[in-house]
Amino acid sequence: MKGKRFTEEQIAFALRPAESGVSVTEICRKMEVSEATFYRWKKKFAGMGVAELRRLKQLEEENRKLKQWVADLSLGKHMLQDVLKKSGKTSDATTDGPLSYLELWPECPTCRSGPSSRWVDLQVSK
Repeated sequence: MKGKRFTEEQIAFALRPAESGVSVTEICRKMEVSEATFYRWKKKFAGMGVAELRRLKQLEEENRKLKQWVADLSLGKHMLQDVLKKSGKTSDATTDGPLSYLELWPECPTCRSGPSSRWVDLQVSK
């Protein structure tokens, strides 16, 4: 697959003459791109300045990072659930009680000091 030939700033600069009346065919010939490529660029970048393009790139990067974090957290959750299934521990009413946070995440810095008033482990009577 070919890499990008033009930056977003170059694309935005190339779209400006079309707004002032220069024919699309002429612009495409000068840039050596197809009209389909030009219209795809126009759909994505029309009316944007350089500052707006930078902001768009920043938001796309932030979105990519957030998606990666969600994927990592989901993987961690599934790994914890697999460990719980393999160890035979569950948190339903058939056990002695719910699992504490120290059992699920022993290196949690906030759980070392003991249970807080917000999280109380209740024992389920049989």
